Amino acid sequence: MEIHGNWIFGPDSKPYDWWILRRRFSAAKLPRKAILRISSLGGHTCYINGKEITRGPARSFDFDKSYDTVDVTRFLQEGANGISVLSMHLERGGVFAQLLLDDVLFLETDGTWKANRNPCFCLEASCNSAPLEPMKRMEEQYDARVEEGWYSSDYGDEGWAKAEIVGEIGKWPFLHLSPNEGGLLSEDLALGKQLVALGFAAEPTKANRLRFQGANRSRLDCYRVQVQAPEEETLCLHSYGASEIYINGNPASGTARLHSGANELVAVNSFGDLELWLDTEASLNFGKWTVHRQDMDMTQCAWHAWDSCEKLAELPGAEETEEAAPPCDCSVAFSVEHQQFVQSADGFADPSLGLGASRSQESVGAVGLPNMLHTNHATTWFDRDPARDVTFILDMGGEYLGNYTFRLRAGSGTIVDLVGFEQVGPTGIVWMHSNAMRYICKEGWQEYTCQGTHGLRYLSVTLRNRTQPVEIEYIGVCHRAFAMEEVGTFACDDPEVTDIFHMCVDTAKLCMQDTYIDCPGYEQVYWVGDAKITSHVNLLCAGGYAYDQNSIRLIGKSLSPDFTAMYKAQDPRYRQEKNLVLPAYSTYVDGGLPLFAFNWVLQCWDHFWYGGSLDDLRTNYRDVAVMLEHAFRWINDRGLVEMTDAWDLLDWGNNDVTSYGETLANSICLAKCCDVAADMASALGREGQAQYRDQARKLREAVNRYGWNEERSAYVDTVRDEKGYAIYTRYCRKRKWSPLPYSQYRQLERVSRQTNTIAYLYDCVPPERRKAVEALILASADGRYIKGSPSNRSLGRPSDQEAPHGVVEIGTPMFLYYSFAALAKMGCVDSLLPVIKRDFGRMLRCGTKTCWETFPISDTEWTRSICHAWSASPAVYLLTEILGVKPLEPGFTRFTVTPHPGHLQSMRGSVATPYGPIFVIYENGALTVTPPAQCQWIQPPCR
Repeated sequence: MEIHGNWIFGPDSKPYDWWILRRRFSAAKLPRKAILRISSLGGHTCYINGKEITRGPARSFDFDKSYDTVDVTRFLQEGANGISVLSMHLERGGVFAQLLLDDVLFLETDGTWKANRNPCFCLEASCNSAPLEPMKRMEEQYDARVEEGWYSSDYGDEGWAKAEIVGEIGKWPFLHLSPNEGGLLSEDLALGKQLVALGFAAEPTKANRLRFQGANRSRLDCYRVQVQAPEEETLCLHSYGASEIYINGNPASGTARLHSGANELVAVNSFGDLELWLDTEASLNFGKWTVHRQDMDMTQCAWHAWDSCEKLAELPGAEETEEAAPPCDCSVAFSVEHQQFVQSADGFADPSLGLGASRSQESVGAVGLPNMLHTNHATTWFDRDPARDVTFILDMGGEYLGNYTFRLRAGSGTIVDLVGFEQVGPTGIVWMHSNAMRYICKEGWQEYTCQGTHGLRYLSVTLRNRTQPVEIEYIGVCHRAFAMEEVGTFACDDPEVTDIFHMCVDTAKLCMQDTYIDCPGYEQVYWVGDAKITSHVNLLCAGGYAYDQNSIRLIGKSLSPDFTAMYKAQDPRYRQEKNLVLPAYSTYVDGGLPLFAFNWVLQCWDHFWYGGSLDDLRTNYRDVAVMLEHAFRWINDRGLVEMTDAWDLLDWGNNDVTSYGETLANSICLAKCCDVAADMASALGREGQAQYRDQARKLREAVNRYGWNEERSAYVDTVRDEKGYAIYTRYCRKRKWSPLPYSQYRQLERVSRQTNTIAYLYDCVPPERRKAVEALILASADGRYIKGSPSNRSLGRPSDQEAPHGVVEIGTPMFLYYSFAALAKMGCVDSLLPVIKRDFGRMLRCGTKTCWETFPISDTEWTRSICHAWSASPAVYLLTEILGVKPLEPGFTRFTVTPHPGHLQSMRGSVATPYGPIFVIYENGALTVTPPAQCQWIQPPCR
């Protein structure tokens, strides 16, 4: 059904403005059914008669925006009603709404709506998130003292401006509206399970604390200032956003020494805001700040041989700088992270938090602390004390994703600072430098649910300026994620293995928001490569086929001419139809990430293989065919993929992959995608199978002709021969780089477990080479993992610390998804359980309940993100290889069960299908299988 209507917003709106769009109406009698269609260009929260109704929309491009359909019948009342929509201006501002009463259009967004800029939000708030998702960029700071009851039905909006029509659906750029097929998110209130700290908070003095507002894009900003010190001084240096800091020309980190008199401070940051705190009792005098700005080509910097992406080749001279805007107040996150915790006489702190040993003889004066952990309407009471800040930390008991929410009573001007964090590591709290908000209270009882979405396990709460007692009814998180049913299950007689399965499924659930996301705590970005693994867990354990298809289609739309016209009109790659699908929503990263794009093709096949929908296959095959046509344009004259200015990423390992040259994994994966496209065409009865299979054969021949190192008996990451050197030098001329001599260029060649695993898994290894490649794959089960990056690898032959015996090791748990598949293909399924228990059991033994982004970095640092679904692969292989349930035909209409129990004596589990779950019980060699009527169990012949 084609939807027509208008987009409206506030007049003279600017980026990051918050607006309320409002319409009053009267209902003489209540309808039998009231349906609201709603969408926005910058995110929205919709209220009817003072009640929050829904938030959205699902991620989508402006030329084909997603809208939600919500039943609002129970929220209407006879007589006066009011609908209000709070929305932010991002790249654009716009709200669309239609209210249907008994299937008849009753009202819609048009020029009769009123608009008012919401004055509660601080527009100068910190920007401390990567420039990937706009809603994550701004720290939320909300002043409730200027609220006026805007969302109620009887609020008088006569003084508001008239809403402005900013676009019409069906006209450029707002061509279409499409229903959100992924479904509305859950809304589950999550409260703390335990208070782990209570005491006073001593906020750092504002002296010597500085914040400079940065750009919402990748750019190197080099700040410079003269600092006058009254005497020689050693100080502690705290920063966020700084990739380099120099004092008097010397690199500074942790501590720094100032001379008596004048000192030069230089700080470089790469995106977002720069925050600094020179922690000293001395009175420092800062001169005039200057800044040198340099746009950063992330493709050039991040992946070029051995250069780091966040460093200047040399510091600019003073004559190259311009005057910087004055520094402003530091972020809430920075302030809370560096405030001193002082344990009160009635307080406490879990020693693992690492909060220090400072104590006070005074009491906080808290009454009824456990009450805030429950929704029984009993309250927690904190005494009045405007001079002392109180802080406490809640352990939520596990990771959550959603919006901070609370109900409390306080005096006007009381400040509530909320900062979430995910982990308590070996040395204490691991602050995330974001995940914060500030709420300034109005007088009396109030409740608030923040606009930003946060991922956390622990919630730090600081109460400031308590001019009156503070009474808290509840404080926690409104958990918002894909409303999934846990259909796939696994349990066995080894409790640790059972717990690992649940840990992986829980991680995947937390990485399924309106689309798949990489993690709840940091970017919250739809990375397509990560989604391949999360999707696999979803298809087996939840059967969320509509959700999966909605995410697949979103990325497929990045191949459309409308996408090019709206976002990439000046990009030659798009104008020449050489672009692949986006590696991440919305338009990141420039240059593309081919291995993620190829994973999207494989996800399309998984979707059909597990879900069985021919309708979805027809839609997805159309996009796959377009993308492969584009990909073929990157095949060079010797049959290999040569994709320049791309981000080639196999793993966070020390691989030889760059933004130029013939990265072998690209040709390997493209060959596999050709196989998949041929299978799609066959399933649909389409022509083109032979052409795809012929192209796959040619790619594999080229991989074996040019990518095999006879001396090492292995495939190389990138082909580095004379032809490769010619490609490299041509690229250097384009980039105005000085090329390496050929002898040094040759020394960049590397052999890795990643490339050889992919080659084996995707059928590129001929029989005579399999034994050597299988040995490389089998050795990866030994557990010698080395995290690294193509941008930080050394120049020349690697050391044993970087690549033992000249072989690049697996860098992250993500790559085990491919290693496990390759080991199973080799017939080494028995190798899987020991690796799963060793590597994922350690995560459980550290007290975490979700899968880590990386293996432990060091004895004092575990990982960055504690919840990353690209590491959730054991959920896949415990069902498909250990329990042994696999489809033989799309949708499990025919399937097989071949358990590989290893040391397990009993297992039971279930796998999602479009027709209901398949139940499997394995007990001491006896197998019981109970499938839906539409699914046929094909038993192997008796031996």
